[in-house]
Amino acid sequence: MFKQVSELSMAQTDEGSPTAVAAGSAPGESGVFVLSARFKGGLHISATPRRDYVVAHLDEPIAVGALAKIAGRSPFHFTRVFNRSVGMTPYRYVVHLRLRRALELVRDGRHGLAEIAAITGFADQSHLSRWIRRVHGVPPTELAAL
Repeated sequence: MFKQVSELSMAQTDEGSPTAVAAGSAPGESGVFVLSARFKGGLHISATPRRDYVVAHLDEPIAVGALAKIAGRSPFHFTRVFNRSVGMTPYRYVVHLRLRRALELVRDGRHGLAEIAAITGFADQSHLSRWIRRVHGVPPTELAAL
């Protein structure tokens, strides 16, 4: 998986399952990847650079291919392993992070919904509103009051 591994150690997760932690680099990339023994070939997203990459590029379109390249896997295999490990597709995970950031901005009250949609990578205000209603069951204005 890695061309160069500088450190490999074993740890236990909170649930007690063993986890291998590899710090190294693939061609042109560096970072920490955590391979969970809970799922054969699974990825543990909390300690990977993918989350940092997504958060840093929320306002841009994020392709599964870019995330797969960071993980050193093909897009098809990355999607399967990601879904198995995290419990949602990479696209849904990106939307989840965008919604979390959008809700922070809505509750802050300094920006309008159209500006929040642009900051968080949604196509427009309507796209943001539909996702908020789909996930939380209320319109964005009601979430701002909470």
